[in-house]
Amino acid sequence: MGAITGHQWFGHWFRLPDPNFADQFTVPPRSTVTALSRYPDHIDLFVVGYDGGVYSTFWDVNGGWFGHWFARAPGSAGTRPPD
Repeated sequence: MGAITGHQWFGHWFRLPDPNFADQFTVPPRSTVTALSRYPDHIDLFVVGYDGGVYSTFWDVNGGWFGHWFARAPGSAGTRPPD
């Protein structure tokens, strides 16, 4: 199983688990994790889970990592409101 890990600027990797999943949230090995920064001081992560669903979590300068992964509705990943 593949665990999602994060990297701090000071040089070491760490896991981004979610206690709501029995396996603490793992994905298929060699899964691609996509990072998107919609605005300064915020990062969204996206990955496809074992069930084929798209999952996301985020980091924000005000609170750090969210601490949970959540399923995205089909067609919603990466969308934004019109300008």
